[in-house]
Amino acid sequence: MLTTRKDSPVLEGTPTLGAAPQDDKYVPAAVYSAAQALLRVARTDEAAQVLVRLVRDLGGHAVPESIADQETLPIDISLGEGEPVYPSAPEGSATHWLLTTYIEGAVADAQAAIALVRRAERLAADAGIDETSALPDHQTMSRLVSRLREGDAIVALDLDWIRVVGTDQEFSDRDLLRSLGKTLRQATRATEYCGRFSGGEFVVLMANPTELGGTRMLERLRERWANAAHPQELTFSAGIAVVGEQGWRTAVQAADRALRRAQESGDSWETARPDDY
Repeated sequence: MLTTRKDSPVLEGTPTLGAAPQDDKYVPAAVYSAAQALLRVARTDEAAQVLVRLVRDLGGHAVPESIADQETLPIDISLGEGEPVYPSAPEGSATHWLLTTYIEGAVADAQAAIALVRRAERLAADAGIDETSALPDHQTMSRLVSRLREGDAIVALDLDWIRVVGTDQEFSDRDLLRSLGKTLRQATRATEYCGRFSGGEFVVLMANPTELGGTRMLERLRERWANAAHPQELTFSAGIAVVGEQGWRTAVQAADRALRRAQESGDSWETARPDDY
């Protein structure tokens, strides 16, 4: 039997309330939450943590291979990160049924999510890099922009007053661009592409984001930029546009118009309007 001593490596869980195994339509909220979390992972260990959390939320234990027993399901949820880890619950229990029903599919979803992340990493590795910002360069981003499909989004972003603060003896233009490039990498997800277009202008490409996807990314960027190395008065403006049936070219124009409007209004960012396309 599994030990529950304080020094045990067994990870305790909390039973899921309201489970109804006899109902074919029943899906625990924890399964939906795990699926959403897998969309945001950037590394294999993060995906493995999502699976461990799902096992816990369904009422089971995440058991290292070294103490696995007859109650352990033969489904490795470690995704190759360290020692194999398996879900466990007493046979015949509702928790055992839930784990048997949902964990194998969740592992497949996690593997698919990691495959997407690795594909994005391979694309980034093959990209031409702008020496100043350490991000993909204009040529690379232009090629990626041309691959945008309906439902994807583009964020055009520009530093405000770069020519003015660029004369600051403490911060050169190069310092500022590199600082923003680093901050952009931190604020964007693994499946989003960011790069330098020209001057102080950058773009972020998002594959079929949620309605608030671009706004949330910019909120993360603003929060991180506030703590980055740059003159405190230096801000950025941005324009967000979703690719419509007219194609990516009109979306690029719409994002640029929204960016200019944000610069004129003093707002941090603007979303493209129908007349921007």
